[in-house]
Amino acid sequence: MSAHVRDVFRAALTAASPVPYYETIGVPLDLNTAADLWVTLEFPQATSERIAVGLPSCLRDTGVVIVHSVGKSGQGENAVMNLIETLRPAFSVAYLQDVRLTGTQPAFLFPADDGEWLDAVFQVGYSWDHRI
Repeated sequence: MSAHVRDVFRAALTAASPVPYYETIGVPLDLNTAADLWVTLEFPQATSERIAVGLPSCLRDTGVVIVHSVGKSGQGENAVMNLIETLRPAFSVAYLQDVRLTGTQPAFLFPADDGEWLDAVFQVGYSWDHRI
């Protein structure tokens, strides 16, 4: 996935979120100092295909971005699920800058890794056309 798409999604989530955004990709996060409720992004898959012949050519990158709402366990699911529902409208628009959004999926709970954190997520599909 391109740095441009990652930057666009990070900017959009940071602007939309009332809680802190923590980078979790390739960066150690000290969960002992993390806020009780926070957000992050995951970029699990993307494809790139040529959609125009010749040079310069146009490529279309498509993929999925996962938005995470993470909260301390023991408080129930309401905080993380309510935060997800607060964030989803920011990703239900047609475009984030020049990245076309193709839809969001309903929120669901990820299983907790260690029992101390509850993770709710939703997926955002996207498409980005750019020249090479």
